[in-house]
Amino acid sequence: IETHQAYKQLDDILDQKLIHLVDTVTLGRVDMAGSLNIARSDLNTEKILEIALDMFTRVKKKGGFRTTMGGGIAKAGRGRKAQRAAQVRGAC
Repeated sequence: IETHQAYKQLDDILDQKLIHLVDTVTLGRVDMAGSLNIARSDLNTEKILEIALDMFTRVKKKGGFRTTMGGGIAKAGRGRKAQRAAQVRGAC
């Protein structure tokens, strides 16, 4: 899921007839940020964290999917917010 539009349609995406062919749902942070006019240097904003937490929770509730997060995952992105999103991704 790489754009805010796709994020807004997540439930519809997860309800698609052939969704059983998908095993992993990934949040692409750089593209998501770009779709929200957030600079790459600001990937660790509260808005991206909120999207990550909500998205991973909804995907895990649907069941049957692994979740991953990509885009701008580097030393600078391993702060408290990125760690929290990773924890929720694994715990949901």
